[in-house]
Amino acid sequence: MKGRDAMTPDSSSGRCAVVCTYRHPLLKKINPFFRSLHGMADPTVTRKVQFNPLTCAMAAVLMAWDMPVKLATRWFDALGCLGFKQPDATQGSLGCTYNGLSKALVRQAPTIIPRLQNDLRKQIRERWNKIPRVGRWHLLAVDGSKIQLPATASCEKHFGIADNGQVPQALVSCIVEVFTGLLWDWVVDRGDGDEKSHLRQMSDTLPTDALLLADANFVGHQLWSTLMAAGCPFLIRVGGNIRLLENLWPALRFTGEGQIVYAWPKAHQSQVEPLTLRLIKVGCARKPVYLLSNVLDDQQLSSSLASRAYRMRWGVELFYRSLKRTLGAAKVTCRNADRARVQLHWTLVSQCVLTLMGLEHLPGKRLKSRRLSLAKLLSAVRQAMLGRTSHTTQQQIHQQLTLELQNALTDQYKRRSSKASRHRPRVKNTPTLKLQPPIIRQASKDEQDKVRINRAMPKL
Repeated sequence: MKGRDAMTPDSSSGRCAVVCTYRHPLLKKINPFFRSLHGMADPTVTRKVQFNPLTCAMAAVLMAWDMPVKLATRWFDALGCLGFKQPDATQGSLGCTYNGLSKALVRQAPTIIPRLQNDLRKQIRERWNKIPRVGRWHLLAVDGSKIQLPATASCEKHFGIADNGQVPQALVSCIVEVFTGLLWDWVVDRGDGDEKSHLRQMSDTLPTDALLLADANFVGHQLWSTLMAAGCPFLIRVGGNIRLLENLWPALRFTGEGQIVYAWPKAHQSQVEPLTLRLIKVGCARKPVYLLSNVLDDQQLSSSLASRAYRMRWGVELFYRSLKRTLGAAKVTCRNADRARVQLHWTLVSQCVLTLMGLEHLPGKRLKSRRLSLAKLLSAVRQAMLGRTSHTTQQQIHQQLTLELQNALTDQYKRRSSKASRHRPRVKNTPTLKLQPPIIRQASKDEQDKVRINRAMPKL
């Protein structure tokens, strides 16, 4: 569906060159998820522009869904879906150019991306009841992963050379809902950035009714105190890389599951407050796993429930696999650092919108949200975008797209063999996993006196 059949222009909308009235079935599906951009003009210019924020968002998402092909092909596919005139130098008119879109995306990003992140979180909360729980908790997991960038001087200057020592990389830290892969929040930083500082930046956006899962990299008094100040319940794996106290309050008695411990760095006890935490030991005797939580009530988070919940943390790893392999975003194609950063942001937005579309078209059973297939969702929108259908009318194309989105579920067959590779590649920069328990020492008499004089006993 080309030209004016896809998008309705309106010159009366001022700087907004196009109003949000779409005829293409795929654009009708995408449009509601960009409700925060409806009628919004380009906040960075005062002249009339071709690419307003809504048009930029549509074009960037369509190009991200068409990732495996060349950049020029992705651009022309997006133009065809949006209904813009393709560049024709022989007629003396350039029409809409990819360079113009890239400049608009970079120019609008500081305003549009945070606004869109906030609205996408609101849309996730509106569909909160469609997402499975473990006990009383919705489960969010945080982790970071590195995306390869082109080896240009611009990318090396802004992103730096990360631990591979060869090409520039960007570090992407994401908070993800573990069952559906919905993206709650994200940060894009240099390859040598710090995941813990990223989580501190995102802590204000975390819901209080969801349990945050994290691996052993997210440890430290500063991080935990920030999460507790934000009212975020967490469950974090710990090992021999942390030191804890016990019996800081000798009169305190805890009869529930687990062990009450305290995080109070010895070198900074005069500057920070001790954190009261609960240490939970799960797993078998040969390979125990130690989990630390600020949920002290074992009625809300029992040991068995904590074990089940932490196993679900693998959902964030599946999210990154989908991002890099299914969407094909293992390497950014833009050679300019600013454009590469913007491309990463819009790739993440496109994955979130695609998952929301799948969740919106579920038949209604909560358990089916665990079976959302990003690959089938992506195949459905690509077929609609490229016009690969035998139907001719808009209503028939819309009905076919709706049916394909409803059936975008994973198969339920039982695997007969292992997926593990016989020849696992050796990765030199991956640290060896240490299974040592956390170091716990008895609080000294001076520490007990210090905390008793200046602080009240915590309530369990």
